Amino acid sequence: SDPEVTEVSLDDGRPLAFTAQCEIMPEIPLRPVRGLKLTRPAVAVTDAQVDAVLTALQERYATLEPVPGVEKVKRVPPLDDAFAALVGVETLEALRGRVRDDLTRTLTAQAQRAVEEQAVQKLLDQTPFEVPPSLVQSQAERLLRESQWRLLSQGAAPDEVESRKTLLAESSQQGALRQVKTFFLLRQVAKAQGLAATEPEIEQRIAA
Repeated sequence: SDPEVTEVSLDDGRPLAFTAQCEIMPEIPLRPVRGLKLTRPAVAVTDAQVDAVLTALQERYATLEPVPGVEKVKRVPPLDDAFAALVGVETLEALRGRVRDDLTRTLTAQAQRAVEEQAVQKLLDQTPFEVPPSLVQSQAERLLRESQWRLLSQGAAPDEVESRKTLLAESSQQGALRQVKTFFLLRQVAKAQGLAATEPEIEQRIAA
């Protein structure tokens, strides 16, 4: 953050003198990071999960049709090859396969994130260090604004959002501290392990 300047002295014939206080990068006593014991959640897609996705797809393609004596009746398309063709797949069997593949990719990504979260938490637990308060505060303010906006976008009334501001602020403060500590810790780990993103990797991420 910007330094806090005090005790400024500017007298004729004498050099400018002042005191500047600023936060510095934390020193991190990094311990060995290899050998962490992590648990990867099993990835197994069930028939029930596939059926649930197909049911949701049917609902998405449902139509409202007029019926004598009734204003509108919802018509859900039957789960058959014709429905599969409607969503761009040749057969129902192929649609089931595509849904299963999508679910597998989603669960695999979730399992990977879970492993990464475990690794970060174990590293944080074994590496106590302090971080600049100004960074935590600015990050907490950003998280608070995001939380408030999210509630408003979900239809919450402004008064309700305001009434929950204290709880949101506490949660944002805790989240900000973890995020800032994670940033410095992983940066130190990357430096110690000689890890760096290459230009092609950066370009690929931007494209994605």
